[in-house]
Amino acid sequence: MNELEQQALMKYCMRMTGDKWDAEDLVQDTILKLMEINRTDASHAYQKTVAKHKWIDLLRKRKRESFLSEDNQVDGRAERMKAADDFEHLLKQLSGILTPKQLTIFLLKDVFSF
Repeated sequence: MNELEQQALMKYCMRMTGDKWDAEDLVQDTILKLMEINRTDASHAYQKTVAKHKWIDLLRKRKRESFLSEDNQVDGRAERMKAADDFEHLLKQLSGILTPKQLTIFLLKDVFSF
């Protein structure tokens, strides 16, 4: 692939992605794919097709990753709520057993690492 073909591919990827960084990554991925299938001398139309499909794959991957991270956030909130409830229950039990001074020392030392 010569310099003119790379510039034309870069221009096409910039129009498609709208971002310089994504376009550069897409050009590199496209060239790697063409090298992988031994088609570095492919026509410009074929290069555009490979780039388009690489971009679609990347968008799908990003969508899937964001969907999975949203699920993890929901799970994390539920775990934090349970931990907070457990901690509150523990504090109520300790307040019935310890003196106010002992409870304060416990909180400063173990909870706040003071």
